[in-house]
Amino acid sequence: MQIGRRSYDYLKAVYKLGGLPGADCWVPIGMLASEVGVSLPTASIMVRRLASRGLLELREGVGVRLTDEGFQALIEYLWKYGILEVAFTRAGLDPERAREAAASSADRLPREVAEALCSVLGNPARCPHGRPIPYPGRETPGEARLYCGLEPVRLARLVARAARGSSQGG
Repeated sequence: MQIGRRSYDYLKAVYKLGGLPGADCWVPIGMLASEVGVSLPTASIMVRRLASRGLLELREGVGVRLTDEGFQALIEYLWKYGILEVAFTRAGLDPERAREAAASSADRLPREVAEALCSVLGNPARCPHGRPIPYPGRETPGEARLYCGLEPVRLARLVARAARGSSQGG
């Protein structure tokens, strides 16, 4: 399934705001609109589009959260993003320029090209900014982590909440 860069912005925002698959946290569409920087009607249209594609679960009057399929699509995008960041940095770009270049092309990178590039790069575990690069099939939806390609604005609170929950046995 081909997903555009703007759609990934929404999936990343839902993730950052705590809308993980199966979690009891629903992200209000108004909050999502604010995070993505669009109007409420614009966010509503995109949310419905992503829900119809099976990437978001929409609960009318409550909010949205990622589906398992949406989570896996996001992880694959972040993996490609991280691999590209490493490749661009090793090719001589400064880390900020590498970040911009990865962001502008990760959604169009075919999986087989990403796999080949990843192998040539030695399967890097971290991006040039020191964050983990997720790998498709290895990440679990319930784990809130700050991956390469995600800005830490609100995710730090989510990660702290998840850590408290696991240390309290739930």
